[in-house]
Amino acid sequence: MTNKIIFHIDMDSFFVSCERLMNPKLKNKPLAIAKPHKRSIASSISYELKKLGFKPGDSFAIIKKQVPEIVFVKPHYELYTHFAHKVFNYLAKNYTENIEIYSIDECYIDMTSFMETYHSSPIVLAHEIQEKILKNIGLPCSIGISYTKFLAKMSTNMAKPYGILETKKDQIKDRFFDLKIDDVFGIGKSTAFKLHNIGIYKYKDLLQYKNFYALNQIFGKNYNDMISQMNGEIENDIVVEQELSKGISNTVTFMENDYSDKSIIYEYLYKIVENISSRAQLHNVESSNIAILIRKSNKNWISKQKKLAIPTNDFDLILKISKKLFDELWDEQMIRGIGVRVTDLNSIFLKKCEFDLFNDFNDNKIKRLIFTLNQEFGSNVLKTMKQLEMEQKAKTKNMKFLREDNWIEGTKIKI
Repeated sequence: MTNKIIFHIDMDSFFVSCERLMNPKLKNKPLAIAKPHKRSIASSISYELKKLGFKPGDSFAIIKKQVPEIVFVKPHYELYTHFAHKVFNYLAKNYTENIEIYSIDECYIDMTSFMETYHSSPIVLAHEIQEKILKNIGLPCSIGISYTKFLAKMSTNMAKPYGILETKKDQIKDRFFDLKIDDVFGIGKSTAFKLHNIGIYKYKDLLQYKNFYALNQIFGKNYNDMISQMNGEIENDIVVEQELSKGISNTVTFMENDYSDKSIIYEYLYKIVENISSRAQLHNVESSNIAILIRKSNKNWISKQKKLAIPTNDFDLILKISKKLFDELWDEQMIRGIGVRVTDLNSIFLKKCEFDLFNDFNDNKIKRLIFTLNQEFGSNVLKTMKQLEMEQKAKTKNMKFLREDNWIEGTKIKI
């Protein structure tokens, strides 16, 4: 069972690193990747800012207020895709094609077969890979090593930045048991909050908790897999937080009064959409289905939704559509609450990269022209016929995995 050797490679502050590679003057400066708007959030930040307590997802305004000298750079997704292409292809060409892409800046590599002919330890190999990616591509990364993907990922999280850590089965207790439950891979904010409510605050608390019914209520069908992974007893897959794959929603129930004043309701709607848009941008997803929810005075919820031809996570557009849906659904009577839900989520990288991270389109002038024009329009308004056909087929079950539709130089990547 423990004979597998899995590497998890995670690029350190990937977007920031790409920008610094193209513009060395940005090195050692507090840097955030964000659009220059008051409501924008930082999709990536430098370690200078992380040391000050900031994190990806913090707002442009908050960071700017506390760190006036901060440098903001608007995101360049074509650039990040180009470097993702280089990293993954370098690994496939020089080590193994047994790669599973987790996101644009992360992957798992099954190094089991490779290690059979490698005349040193996994740690030595990891240092070699880390150094060669930095030397040949110019980007720093961290690497976690274990016999399961879950433990490899947990190891990388502890190794960052620019570190390497291997975890064996007999090291799980000493290494992870005292970790906050919020820091366990696969446990999102919502799940962590529910676990806190039943007295689970650390990694070991979850493994030692005996009320299996309560845990099953929180994790559902993923409960047994989650516990098995944390114990180092499963190798097949990774349990990930399912909240985003289902959609993003935010509802508010008016605690003191019901309202029929449209201006007040719109104020609530503004804040709700701001929350949803920020979460979608943080997780690099866009929605093609927006729904408005209204809680009537009898406490029942009603809803109305709209399918979008072009996915979005844009605040202004989601707000505009939400207001229109509200006006169509509302009967101008008192209401007790309001909410917005976005579903049918797709990774922005699937859209920006025409659903193929690994086609080398640098020599394809038509694709580059379309990409550039769409960047200027701010949406994917121009498409090739091939892209349109691929869009219609694309079904992303989990936004953190880019499995079945990913290829490297014509070779399917998988573990």
